[in-house]
Amino acid sequence: MLTQVGTSKKWYLPFRLLSSQFKYTNPKGYKYIEGSVTTDDRKLYKFKINLPWAYVGWYIDDKEGNKVCSLINDQRTKHSNIVSEAKQIATTASNAYIVKKPVLTATQSKGNELATAKTNLEAQVKTLETSISAFKVSIEKEEKGYNELKAKATEAQAKANTLNSQLSAINAQISEINQALDLLKSSTTVTAEQATALKSLVDKADSACKSQLATLQSFAPNRATEIKAIQDAVTKLDQVNVSSNLNKITPTS
Repeated sequence: MLTQVGTSKKWYLPFRLLSSQFKYTNPKGYKYIEGSVTTDDRKLYKFKINLPWAYVGWYIDDKEGNKVCSLINDQRTKHSNIVSEAKQIATTASNAYIVKKPVLTATQSKGNELATAKTNLEAQVKTLETSISAFKVSIEKEEKGYNELKAKATEAQAKANTLNSQLSAINAQISEINQALDLLKSSTTVTAEQATALKSLVDKADSACKSQLATLQSFAPNRATEIKAIQDAVTKLDQVNVSSNLNKITPTS
């Protein structure tokens, strides 16, 4: 799976082997990036990278974690496209050479070589046409199986996305609680300065939430009911219904 750099002790995982979009997750504990890797012999592996973790605060925040994922996915797409294009061009060019080289050789020879070359090509066409019919039957069978598995995988992924979203929401709540506790420290009363700082954080969160809900409204106008439910849930301090309604809007997180 890993590729060695020359004869050195350095090894790397080629972007072309990344077979899924890599995703950033922020659970309680180690934040991580994960995705799938498919080797050249078609073996599939789940690949997970734990990010640096700190007991208090973080070394990598959510914005940076998603940025790392974006960079990985961009390179995955770029390298996959380069390899796919190279394979396609190589296939076309090799077919042209393999078919036409014997004909060229025959034109440069004396006797019946050209007639023989033409007969061979005609025979190859008939053989290949027979193969096409067999391949079509096999492809239909494999596509049917693939579609069945894909439907199950899509359903399972949707459930996993919902659970991950709920996990992130819970983790975010813990972070906010810890931030509030840190602001209050050991006080049993709130000073004017603490109250001002807390109000600033609340106003900032309120503004950000309303802004993003407005964005969702413009991109998903057919989900007005869910967006209204989110707004109501925020007002009622109901994070469970915020998360459940957000997960009714595609794409799920």
